[in-house]
Amino acid sequence: MAGDEDAALPAEGTVADAICSLPWPCAEAVAVARCESTLRPWATNGDHYGLFQIRASLHAWRWPDFWMAWSEPVRASQMAFDLWSEQGWRPWSCAP
Repeated sequence: MAGDEDAALPAEGTVADAICSLPWPCAEAVAVARCESTLRPWATNGDHYGLFQIRASLHAWRWPDFWMAWSEPVRASQMAFDLWSEQGWRPWSCAP
């Protein structure tokens, strides 16, 4: 049932707050996360993990805690912010 699925989602404000706690364009970052994972911190797709669907085979080495923290909204947002700071939105299919 759709209602049951919606109940499993984290409150958007909580996830958006984690994303927007960093000094990047908040609305753009939330839009990217919404497109990449539908704001589900635990989302995976093959080799892509978390809110921002970070590609583990390319980027997990950057963060010693990647495999323990990829599903935590604040930490996943920090990891995505690191990538964004270096490369802008280029690493994401859902670039604004």
